Amino acid sequence: MPNHFHLIWELLKNNGKESPVASLMKFTAHQFEKHLQKKDPAYLKEFSVDWNSRQYNFWQPDANWFLLNNETTILQKLNYMHNNPKLKHWSLVDDPIKYPYSSAKFYETRSNDFDFLNDFRDYSD
Repeated sequence: MPNHFHLIWELLKNNGKESPVASLMKFTAHQFEKHLQKKDPAYLKEFSVDWNSRQYNFWQPDANWFLLNNETTILQKLNYMHNNPKLKHWSLVDDPIKYPYSSAKFYETRSNDFDFLNDFRDYSD
């Protein structure tokens, strides 16, 4: 999607005091800022905020997240994610496996274009 992404991850260990979502948002925000300062400082200004806590904001403060603790819920979210680019308001692809930033192709063909994807069904409790 042009303005957001969906992600399913496994928390391998806690990262200090921050929640996993806060840690991801903080790390990626620093990476975005460093990249844009180097590559496109003019575009970085699009993310300027007048906040005491930071100069730039890249994330919505109310990002949705869910604990996926059973196969039914994981499959529901995975299917939603895979079909999202195909929805009428996006119309990015006619087939989910054609969306280049999706794991749909991996789950359909086992072709791992990203080298970091793992099928959740390969793990047992």
